Amino acid sequence: MGRWKKYPDLERRTLEQLTLKPGGERFTQLFEELKPGSKSTLSDCLRSLVAAGLIEHDYLTECFRITDQGRQAIGKTQLRQRGMEFLVTSGIFKDEDEAVRAAIHLWSGIFRSTIGEQNILQYLPFRVDKNGDLLGIPEKDEEWQLMETAFELTRKVRRDVEDSLIQDLRVFVKKHRGAAALTLPENEAKLKGLWEKAWPRDAINDLDLAFVSDRSLADKAISDLKDFLNRAYPNSISKSGMKDLAFEKVQLFKKKHAGPPSPGHRWGEPKT
Repeated sequence: MGRWKKYPDLERRTLEQLTLKPGGERFTQLFEELKPGSKSTLSDCLRSLVAAGLIEHDYLTECFRITDQGRQAIGKTQLRQRGMEFLVTSGIFKDEDEAVRAAIHLWSGIFRSTIGEQNILQYLPFRVDKNGDLLGIPEKDEEWQLMETAFELTRKVRRDVEDSLIQDLRVFVKKHRGAAALTLPENEAKLKGLWEKAWPRDAINDLDLAFVSDRSLADKAISDLKDFLNRAYPNSISKSGMKDLAFEKVQLFKKKHAGPPSPGHRWGEPKT
């Protein structure tokens, strides 16, 4: 599958627009609705999406249509953003600034747990076995070629994942610009403070489990999530909001934020 993150915001908006148009749209229609700046930019974007298999071009009607794979990509993005929006709209926090701060800390934890800590060994010319044990440097040309191919594939997958996660944050920040400005570091020197607030993997898992349909699993996860939130944000939590945090409330939010965007719904905004 080809890459599809060369124009991340435009590509996301294109997929969103085509999700709302089952019959597809022609290039001119997309250009007028998306206003990408230039026709060459939109053309490059559409080629990237076609190469990735997220949209298809019907040469008879000249329409671009979203594929099932494209709908899945939109759905995955929505699921990743769901937890962040839940923190903002659920009433757990006393005000929006605190809720947005916690949501960005959640994103930071997801990013760190997904990408992992930088490991210098993965960039050095060592062969490894299936258990990750070092076998020494390559000795034959075939071994060097195989290792370089593996390195390039690893870097490509890593770039794709990073681009996708960063795009999630961009969408969230655009929606909550004012509050997000109070949390995001102004320079690289202050970035360490943001990473120190990143959610641990256990808390992220608890939030994910809170949305499952099995009540016994969800109730336990919600209880553990409450404990974490009380420890991490003792002065920001709303007592009434925390009391209302229950299985029924989470399921109601899940119902409103499940599936692809409905007609007239703009990506990154709550459904009504």
